[in-house]
Amino acid sequence: MRGLKCYFNSLWFIFTNNRTTFIISCAFYVISGVIPYLNVSAISYIIQEAEKIAAQNMAASDTNVFLGISLLALFIFLDRMIMLGQMPLLSVMSFRVVTKINVLIAEKTNRMPYASIESTEFQNKLQAVRNFANRLPELFTISLNTLRALCTIGTLVFKFSQNFYLLLIIAAASLPSLLLSFRLTTEEHQLELQLTQDQRIAAYYQDLLSNSAYVKEKYVFQLKELLMNRWQKTAARINQTL
Repeated sequence: MRGLKCYFNSLWFIFTNNRTTFIISCAFYVISGVIPYLNVSAISYIIQEAEKIAAQNMAASDTNVFLGISLLALFIFLDRMIMLGQMPLLSVMSFRVVTKINVLIAEKTNRMPYASIESTEFQNKLQAVRNFANRLPELFTISLNTLRALCTIGTLVFKFSQNFYLLLIIAAASLPSLLLSFRLTTEEHQLELQLTQDQRIAAYYQDLLSNSAYVKEKYVFQLKELLMNRWQKTAARINQTL
């Protein structure tokens, strides 16, 4: 229940900061979810017209088979164009979300005393917020894929309402992967929160080891082995948790 509340709060945060992008993206995915129904309808229409040609020895030009083929090609082309149009929208949304969170972080730290900002607890929370911001676009994409799958299932249910076994096959093929994706995303987020402190410490040691600004200090004070050992221990704790 807590994970579900966090999920909807995340979607609400995306919506409040990217209303236009959010609505257009949802509209694109709804249309994309309806396209499989249109494809099936076009294929059924082509088959019906082909049966006329086979049964009545009619010429293809005397039937609407070319119309069905044209509609099928149009629907496939529309689906590809929608997916291509969605890519820049997701990039814009990701940039705006990360920028908004950075602004909120700057405003928060500007009002806090220096001692609080320097504390380990605050830095861990800060890193957790940044990790969460980086995962929001992926969460939004999973939500859009779920919306598209529901639209597809709903329209195909309408199409094959007389064939109940087909509905079971469609649901069995679509729903498990969506539920598994949502479950894995939630668990990954919880795991990242758990590993925030170790990840921040590992990044700190890695920066000391690889940053050219600290080369002199490492060799003068012989800190290379010490920093390397601490980084390896921290990385080992992270790998053990994973």
